[in-house]
Amino acid sequence: MENRLLLTLEIVERFNKKLGTKVISEKEFKEEKKNIGDFVKEIKNLDVRLKRIKESKLENYDTFAEELVELHINYSNLIWHFEQVHELIKKIMCNFPTERL
Repeated sequence: MENRLLLTLEIVERFNKKLGTKVISEKEFKEEKKNIGDFVKEIKNLDVRLKRIKESKLENYDTFAEELVELHINYSNLIWHFEQVHELIKKIMCNFPTERL
């Protein structure tokens, strides 16, 4: 999945350069590329958590509730990464010329 996010960033960066005026700064692109590394870590954390939950009997209510909260946090963090890339796409779209490039 991280490859898809990186490819999307590359595409948005190409459109950004094609527009002539830099709608998105190099600093923003650099930050988003750095965030992809965090995304990979979050995916790994999710994999570990899911495996642990799957293998657990979840007999203790508090443990079960804690695992659900942590699972929620994992997914919220992943959603945030997608939203960041989506915001860049929207930023480019709002500045896209009506005539052909």
